[in-house]
Amino acid sequence: MSFQDKSNEQEQQNRVEFDSPRRSQHKRRGDDQLSPQELIERVQRMLDQGHAKQAFDLINARGAGDASVRNARAVCQLRLGKADEAVRLLREIVLPHGRVDLRTDVPVCFKTNYATALFLSGNVSGGETVLHDLRGAKHPRLADLHRALDGWVASLSYWQRFLRRCGLPLDKPFSIDFAPGDLS
Repeated sequence: MSFQDKSNEQEQQNRVEFDSPRRSQHKRRGDDQLSPQELIERVQRMLDQGHAKQAFDLINARGAGDASVRNARAVCQLRLGKADEAVRLLREIVLPHGRVDLRTDVPVCFKTNYATALFLSGNVSGGETVLHDLRGAKHPRLADLHRALDGWVASLSYWQRFLRRCGLPLDKPFSIDFAPGDLS
């Protein structure tokens, strides 16, 4: 069972408890007054409980927000299996307009989320480029991404490896065994 299947199953099981009228009423009353940091903390708790859709809805109710809130929105998209949308959101944060090199003034976790989104959207070479640019950086997710990439490469046939070296795209899904995306 993939991460996405487990996440969807857990979200279905928890939905009744989470969406109770009393909880929803409380949620609406206090969410407008949350600071960005409090919002991120609440989103983290929701994600930890498998409530990616509710966390996404909470963020969207608040508007665009700062870079950490936009990163959280992208993490929710990753957890909901929408890697292409996460790539779009994260590209706006980690790449300067009109450039292809990563910004130096954003946290490493935003960049690892971008690499994760690229991998899961099928752009393995783009994810590899981001990992290459992050060499020397310190973040626990980097080891997970390198391990996932090594496993993906090891699963390729001889011909797929040849095509990959020629720079041709492969129709080989990239999978991970961890929850995609980090808020910090």
